[in-house]
Amino acid sequence: MDNKARNILAPILEESSTSITAPEKLLDKVYITVLSHTIHTDYTSEKREEVCSALKHTLGSVAVLSSQLSAYALAKLLHITKQEVDQTLEDLRDILDIPEDQTRPLRLHHPSFRNFLLSKDRCIDSKFWVDEKQAHRILAESCIRLMSTSLKQDICGLGTQDVHATDIKSSQIEQCLPFEVQYACLYWVQHLQKSDIQLYDNDQVHRFLQTHLLHWLEALSWMQNISKGVLAILSLESIPLTSDFPRLHSFICDIKRFALYYRSTVERVPIQIYSVALVSAPTNSIVRNQFEDKIPKYIQRRLGVQKNWSTLLQTLEDHSDWVRAVAFSPDGKQLASASDDRTVRLWDAATGVALQTLKGHFGSGHFGSVHDVAFSPDGKQLASASNDQTVRLWDAATGVALQTLEGYSVAFSPDGKQLASASSSQTVRLWDAATGAALQTLKGHSDSVYAVAFSPDGKQLASASGDRTVRLWDAATGAVLQTLEGHSHRVLAVAFSPDGKQLASASGGQTVRLWDAATGA
Repeated sequence: MDNKARNILAPILEESSTSITAPEKLLDKVYITVLSHTIHTDYTSEKREEVCSALKHTLGSVAVLSSQLSAYALAKLLHITKQEVDQTLEDLRDILDIPEDQTRPLRLHHPSFRNFLLSKDRCIDSKFWVDEKQAHRILAESCIRLMSTSLKQDICGLGTQDVHATDIKSSQIEQCLPFEVQYACLYWVQHLQKSDIQLYDNDQVHRFLQTHLLHWLEALSWMQNISKGVLAILSLESIPLTSDFPRLHSFICDIKRFALYYRSTVERVPIQIYSVALVSAPTNSIVRNQFEDKIPKYIQRRLGVQKNWSTLLQTLEDHSDWVRAVAFSPDGKQLASASDDRTVRLWDAATGVALQTLKGHFGSGHFGSVHDVAFSPDGKQLASASNDQTVRLWDAATGVALQTLEGYSVAFSPDGKQLASASSSQTVRLWDAATGAALQTLKGHSDSVYAVAFSPDGKQLASASGDRTVRLWDAATGAVLQTLEGHSHRVLAVAFSPDGKQLASASGGQTVRLWDAATGA
């Protein structure tokens, strides 16, 4: 703290040493005092109003930024000069870290200042209180304005359609897309959401998307952040319209289909958003029709392109062999896939982005293909089963291998405490999901067991076998309750109805059978 700051804060510090003051109230007094001293006593009323407005505008932006920016980048984003930012923040070094290095970001010394500035109850001087929603609105508008003047087709000036995003050095990306532009691309929708603004036809957002949608997606792809663009579009879809504005709503819905369907293409080769993506989009796509003039003249229009989007949302491509099984996490946010390439992949279900690749099944006899996956009911664990006769338990968040058990197919109990595995040794095994300890081995089948399933109440366990039968077991005692016979070929899958009253079984005999789970009829 310099001498000037000591002189400003001395009365408050002296008061705090002689009285009992709540820490928050003391902080508020410090902040009000520091802010008040930016308004010099010799200022005219007009000058005071000007300084207060600049202070709220700049400080409010710093307080609600989604990611820290340097003073230079902040000035560019807010469309003011660096000198104006410096002048506004000059007397605030006691509450702001203002680095000498112009490339380093501005930082609040303590997050309590942000809370103070945005709270009408704490920042009792209305000259300094920042309306959080208004601050977000200012940043959203600033982001859109900056992108509108900065983004363009082939932003990196490559002049070719086949350059991969990973081929361009980060230094070149930063030169073509400065930090403030990257910030705008990443966070404009987030600020829009937090401003509680409502959208309408032909507003600033609509006009931006009609002109710069492809430029924005291209920029995000060079930044290797196209997945955040997809999430931003999904968020944009959730922002309410002021009334019935079908044109904007239809456009955003079409943008979502376009971004999801061509995400992987544009992620690899960003410039192909103007060629491969546009030329193969449905003829009735609003995005295609809006930007058809962007398709390179040398590319011939494809014949046989469908008129409308199909029911297919996106295709997830990264496995190098057959995909045998898929499972959603309980919250629907992740998707797991099991493959003959000996891996399990975790995907973001909203964007289709690959999150993790889980490796650990190294073939024996059947090449270690992974053919079954299941999430625990709380979504924290993932079980995978392989032809190498192992079941592996993974931490679904980190991808760390937790346990290696025995088995061929897997199912968690509804409470997540037990794991059942089917085996080619004609048995079903029950395991403690937390410790990996073997609890029971259920014997009775005379051929390999291919699948297992718990009843919704967790009291019964069903198993499907190559001996052409389905067996129902008491999950607590391991006792056989029923043997369901009738299939003419091996039984490959079983599933309980949500109420547990019916059981379905699938067979190699091209049939599905429904059984009364209570009576076996």
